[in-house]
Amino acid sequence: MLLRPVLLLAFATCNFVGSLSAASTVDPYRIRAISLDITGTLLATREPVVKSYHDAARWARLSHVPSQDELKRGFGATYKERNLESPCFGGVEGISGREWWRETVRRVLLHANPERTYTDEEFDRYFQRVYQHFGGPLGYEVLGDAERFLDAMEASGSEVLLGITSNTPLRHIDSVLPL
Repeated sequence: MLLRPVLLLAFATCNFVGSLSAASTVDPYRIRAISLDITGTLLATREPVVKSYHDAARWARLSHVPSQDELKRGFGATYKERNLESPCFGGVEGISGREWWRETVRRVLLHANPERTYTDEEFDRYFQRVYQHFGGPLGYEVLGDAERFLDAMEASGSEVLLGITSNTPLRHIDSVLPL
């Protein structure tokens, strides 16, 4: 599905600005712009993240392929840890999203099984597979409600400006959003 309304991209900082309460009265004819998040609103991962990490480990021929349970434990601990020490996918400290994910994926393996180590070559193959998977359309699916909403907007002929406000990596603009 290709989004036909004008697409305005605005990448948010981690500050919460606020929202309308459910009791707010909004005249739908006065709405001129709608801004949506990407992950969880328009798109979802096609399969559980842990399964993708596990499949990547098998594909990369790691000397020890962590189980999905080990990866689940590792991902949960790592993701919390990384968001606390390096918020906004590294944006606060000025590192690239790729650098942030590289360190995050490295720590997922470490937390999954601290007794295992991997060569740089093994890790590079693994990271590249994980990073490419989640940086392309095969890692995601369009949520049904989002597709119906966007189709209805298009069919209505409204001239509402559609915006995307997200902290997802910039690579999603070219590689994932064309879904």
